[in-house]
Amino acid sequence: MGIIVRQSVKTTIFNFIGVGISALSTLFIYPLHDEIYGFAQFLIATATLFVPFASIGLINIIIKFYPKFKTKDFSNQGMLSMLFIGFVFIFSLFLFTFLIFRNPLMDGLKDLGFDSNSIIPPYITVIIIITATIIFKDILIAYSTSDKRIVVPQIISQLGLKMFLPIVVLLSGIYGWTKIDFAFSLIAFYFLVGLLLVFYPKYLGVFKLVKPNWDFIKTSDRKEIFAYGMFTSFNQLGAGLAFRIDAIMIPMLLSFSNGGIYAMMLFLSNVIDIPARAVRSIAAPIISESWNSGDMQEIKTIYKKSALNLAIPGIAILLLIWFSFDSIASISSDPSKLLAGKFAFLFLGIGKLFDLFTSVNDQIIVYSP
Repeated sequence: MGIIVRQSVKTTIFNFIGVGISALSTLFIYPLHDEIYGFAQFLIATATLFVPFASIGLINIIIKFYPKFKTKDFSNQGMLSMLFIGFVFIFSLFLFTFLIFRNPLMDGLKDLGFDSNSIIPPYITVIIIITATIIFKDILIAYSTSDKRIVVPQIISQLGLKMFLPIVVLLSGIYGWTKIDFAFSLIAFYFLVGLLLVFYPKYLGVFKLVKPNWDFIKTSDRKEIFAYGMFTSFNQLGAGLAFRIDAIMIPMLLSFSNGGIYAMMLFLSNVIDIPARAVRSIAAPIISESWNSGDMQEIKTIYKKSALNLAIPGIAILLLIWFSFDSIASISSDPSKLLAGKFAFLFLGIGKLFDLFTSVNDQIIVYSP
C-alpha cells in the first residue's frame, strides 16, 4: 500500500487544487454562461460515450497486460508502436462503421424522442475528432500509469481541463463565440494535452517508437487480449452510460442551459469522489499485477483499506456541502441557477457515497482473469 499512499496523496493534493479552480468557476463563471458550459459538457460526455466503440478496451488492455509483457527488453519490442497502430486500425474501423450507419442512427434517436432538438447532427464531426484526441491521451496516460507514474499525467489532463474550461467559457461569453468556435478550442486543448503527454514518457525514457516486433506477443496471448478488449469495452460502455448519459440526455431533451445547471451539480457531487480518484488510479496497476501473480491477499488488503479510507471522508464531504448549500449558492454570481439543482446534487451525492462504500471493486473485476 506504500506506493498507493504516496502517489494518492500527491494526486489528491492536485485534485483539490483543481476542485478549488472548478469551485470558483461554478460559483462565478458558469452560472453566467450556463448554456456554453452545458454545451461543453455535452461534447465531452458524448465523445466519452463513443470511446468504448472507438478503442475496443485499448486503454484497459495496457494496464491489464503491462505486467505480463514488461521485461528488460520491453521498450525495444515496439510495444508503444503496437498500441498506436492498434489505435489507428480500431478507430478507422469505428469511423467506417459509423459513417455507414450515421443517418439511420440519427433518425432513430429523433424518432424515439431522444434528440427532439436535433442537436447531435451539427456537431457530430467535432465529437468524432474529440473522441480520437481523448483516446490518444488516454493511451499515453495508461502507459504512464502502468509504470506507476500518475501524478504528472493527471496534472496535465485533469487539472489542465479545469483551468482551460472556465477561461474559454468566459471568453466565449464575452466575445460571443459560436458553438463551433468553442468546440474547436476544445479540440485544440486536447491536442495540446496529447503533445505534453508524449513529452512526459519521452522524458522518462520509456517513449520509444521503434518497429514493432509482433512475434513478441504469442498467438494465445493475442486471443486473450482480443477477448479481454471486447469484454472491457462493454464494461466501459456500461460505465459511460451510467455516468455520462445524463449530461447527454438533458441537453437533447431540454436545453444546453439545463445541461449546464446539471453539470454544476455534478461537479459538486464529484467533490465527494476526489479522494477515491487517486486511490483507484494507482491501485489499478497494482491490482493487475496482483492478479497476474496470484496475490489474493494483496487484493483483499487493498479492497478493505480502500473501502474504509474512502467512506469516512466521503460522508463528511457530502454532509458539509449539503448543510452549506444555500450559503454556497448565495455567494455565486446567479444563486437561482445553483438552487435550481439542489436536490439533483443530493441524489448524485448519495450515488457517489454508494460507489465509495464498494471501494475499488470495479478495478478488481476489470483486471481479474
